[in-house]
Amino acid sequence: MRLTTTLIAFLIGFLFSFNSWASHIIGGEIYYDSLGNNQYKITIEIYRDCNSATGFDNPLNYTIFLADGSIYTTRYIPPFSQNILPIVYDDPCVTVPNDICVERAIYIDTVTLPFSVQGYYVSYQRCCWTGAIDNIVDPANNGITLTTFIPGSALVGVHNQGARFINYPPLILCSQNTLDFDHAAFDPDGDSLSYELMAPLLGGSIANVVPDPEDPAPYTPVSWNPTFTETVPFGAGSNITIDPTTGFMTFTPNLIGSFVAGVAVKEWRNGVLINTKIRTFG
Repeated sequence: MRLTTTLIAFLIGFLFSFNSWASHIIGGEIYYDSLGNNQYKITIEIYRDCNSATGFDNPLNYTIFLADGSIYTTRYIPPFSQNILPIVYDDPCVTVPNDICVERAIYIDTVTLPFSVQGYYVSYQRCCWTGAIDNIVDPANNGITLTTFIPGSALVGVHNQGARFINYPPLILCSQNTLDFDHAAFDPDGDSLSYELMAPLLGGSIANVVPDPEDPAPYTPVSWNPTFTETVPFGAGSNITIDPTTGFMTFTPNLIGSFVAGVAVKEWRNGVLINTKIRTFG
C-alpha cells in the first residue's frame, strides 16, 4: 500500500506509551475579527488525532503580547464547538485506513485591545507532536506554536482583521501520485495575500506541556531530519509547490510515512506587509 499520511499539525497525538498522555495536537491556526470599539473576536482552531487518549484543552489558555514581548493578558476559554472532519479521498491507489480520524475544536473569545502604535501578538502553545512524524527531530518531546499579529497604527489606519484559510488540507496522500489542493485564505478586509512554504514553529515540551503563559516571540522553527526541509517536507524525490499568488498547491510525495509541513499566508496593504501567519499541518 503506497500511502502517505499528513495528519494536520497546528499541532498532535502521541504513540509512545510513556508520554501518550501529553500528545494529541496535529495542527491549527489563529485568526481574528474586529468588532468595533476596540473589541476583537479571537478564533483558535485546533486539530487532534481522534485516537489520542488526550482530549482538547478545557479551558484552553492563550496569551496576548505587546509588540515588545511583554504580556498584555492571558486568557482561559472553553471549546465553542467540536466536530470530526470528513476524509475526502477518491484516489483508487489505496483503501483509506479506518484508523485515520481528525477532530477539530474551535475556541472563540472576545477581548478588548486598545488601538496601539505597535500592535499585539496572539499566541497559543501546546505539547506535543505525535512521535510517529518522520520528518522532524524528536517530535514526541516537542510541541507547537500558533501565533498571529494584530498590527497597530504604525502599519494600518484602522483595526485589522486577520486572514484565515478556507479549506482543510488533505489527510491522506498516495505516494508517487500527484494531488492538487486549494490552500487559499480569505481576508475580510480585502488585503492582498501571498503564500509560501514555511517551517512550523516549536512551542511547549514534555517538561512544559501546557505553557501558561505562553512564551513571547521570536519562536524557533522545527529542526528537520536529513533530506527534509520546509520546501521539501516529504523528503528527497518528493515534490510540493505552492502558487505564491493563489495558494494553489500540488503534492507528489515519494515516501511512505507521516510528515508535517507549514504554509504561511502574508497580508499586504498598499504594498506594506502587515502580518504573516503559519498554518501547520501534518
